[in-house]
Parts: sequence; C-alpha cells; structure tokens
Amino acid sequence: MNGYEIRHYMSQNNVKVKDLADMFGLKLPSISAVIHGKRSTKYIQQAIADAIKMPVSNVFPDAK
Repeated sequence: MNGYEIRHYMSQNNVKVKDLADMFGLKLPSISAVIHGKRSTKYIQQAIADAIKMPVSNVFPDAK
C-alpha cells in the first residue's frame, strides 16, 4: 500500500498524522516518513495499521 492509500484509509477512520505523532511523542515528519516508506519503524507501522483497522502485512507488505 502506498502513502496516499494509507492516508486515504486514515481519513476514512478519522485518524490524523498529528494524532499518531502525539501518541508517540514524535514529530509529524517522522510519522509521514513511515507512511511513505522512507523509514521503517515496526511499532509505528503497527500503530498505523491498527488505526486504519488493517493487518500490518497488508499496509506495509515489506515489513519484517
């Protein structure tokens, strides 16, 4: 799934990047980098997948 698709599902689930950033005490660019595949952080990937109610393997198929 690409970043635009993830953001689409986030929007459908009323989840904002700021919400995730606040949850983890991170800056918006860090969360955005994970969404767009520029960073790979397992716990953030899992949180994003949980927020859009999808398995992490569907959202981030390359996640290990």
